[in-house]
Amino acid sequence: SDVCFPILNSNFEKSAGVPIKLLKSISNSRYRSKISIQKRIKTPIQEGKAAFCTFTFRDDVLDSTNEDTRRQYVRRFCSSISTKYVANLDYGEQLGREHYHALIVLEDGLLPEEWPHGWSLVQPINFRGLDDNLIAKYMTKLTNHSLKLSGSRKRIIYSRSNRVK
Repeated sequence: SDVCFPILNSNFEKSAGVPIKLLKSISNSRYRSKISIQKRIKTPIQEGKAAFCTFTFRDDVLDSTNEDTRRQYVRRFCSSISTKYVANLDYGEQLGREHYHALIVLEDGLLPEEWPHGWSLVQPINFRGLDDNLIAKYMTKLTNHSLKLSGSRKRIIYSRSNRVK
């Protein structure tokens, strides 16, 4: 289809400031990311062994650390709870405050301990009436939201040792 509309493509690239190939690549990447997340979370959600968590940081933590350090805090905390999790960076809509969302598999059924770097909200996920596809879409939407606000695409944090199945 690119061959059929070279003038439109050229005008679009000029107005968008981004090559069409890059836009298609981003779109395909978003779709693949959504499918990957969906595969990782489907069974734990269906079995009632998952929790959706939001982690925010105290002002002193935000002031004294960089984004990479805070990302490691989230990874370590999730790893201390479970070998299976997916987490992503987000920014608040009103104040632009950095926080993370995570889906954690509760392997032993216990909810996470208190988040030591600020505040957390932990909500056990009950599959009844909840579609894992909606959660996967929301998690991938966060990546695009962070791209828009930060100017760079943030990687989703996955558990390393075991894939969430």
